[in-house]
Amino acid sequence: MQRLRYALVAAMLAALVPTLARATCGSANCFLTSSTDPVLGAGRTTLDLSYRYIPQDRKHSGTRSVSEVIVPAIDFETRTVVPDHHREYRTVNLLGQLDVAHGVAPNVTVALAIPFYNQRVHEHDDDVDLVSDPAGEFTNADGTTGFGDVAVNVRWAALVGTRHTVVLGGGVKTPTGEYKLRNSAGEIGEPTLMPGTGSWDILVSIMGTYMLAPPDLTTFASLEVRRNGENPLDYRMGDARTLNVGVSWTATNVWTLLLQLNAREVERDEYIGAAILHTGGSYLYVTPGARMKLSAGTSLYAHLQLPLVQDVNETNLVPRYALELGAAWLF
Repeated sequence: MQRLRYALVAAMLAALVPTLARATCGSANCFLTSSTDPVLGAGRTTLDLSYRYIPQDRKHSGTRSVSEVIVPAIDFETRTVVPDHHREYRTVNLLGQLDVAHGVAPNVTVALAIPFYNQRVHEHDDDVDLVSDPAGEFTNADGTTGFGDVAVNVRWAALVGTRHTVVLGGGVKTPTGEYKLRNSAGEIGEPTLMPGTGSWDILVSIMGTYMLAPPDLTTFASLEVRRNGENPLDYRMGDARTLNVGVSWTATNVWTLLLQLNAREVERDEYIGAAILHTGGSYLYVTPGARMKLSAGTSLYAHLQLPLVQDVNETNLVPRYALELGAAWLF
């Protein structure tokens, strides 16, 4: 039970990194992936319900703050990239997700990540022309709401020792979310504002845990590689690599305190095989958190993710912080 408890905590932390600044409107899937994907015993099930709030309103050029961010747009009707098309102000991400994991064998767990609610409130100056109309036209009507892309993962406990665990994972992200919603002008909106990406993506991960001082202190590390496919609009989100390291401390019978560092590198997006400017970057975050145990199988948790380094290509918006609140049940 101790190994199961620590594996549960570590796996729920294993991918707490937002996918940041991946395209021209800031972020297509700017979220904290809180996952209940530990390797459970056969027949055991976890449910995890989480809410994320991510205000994305900091303007960056590389690692520096700037006063203005003007980015291109994708015109899917003419199949062209329009440079310097709109001036970004902010995107607020309000996200709800249900994670379900079930132990199908003693060392194998299958999990679903279901982003059932995605709302993005977006503000920008549209149709900016730096020569004839540098001001453009302000609009806050181009945000979106909808069901996101469901991911399916399988985790296998490849090595389980007295104090250490190594878990290998693999899965796919399916194109269940809408990716062709229309904006206020009646055109297909920016890919990064859509609830889904329209592509099949491959996920591969490895995670290890080690108990320093059983049963109170556990360290963990994880690496996830994401290979994104191209959607029917010929748009492909940049591939991503995520590295997480952290520690959890069982302070009392009720409270567990958590601290981790999250590093993420995202490649440029592509349209019709060509790289898109103002997409991709490298990021480093620190994430303190806490978990409150309500009963043997029920807990509440909170994480606050704070930026240490946000290095974007060209210019883009980056999050000010990311807040996640959730509840988990183990059956």
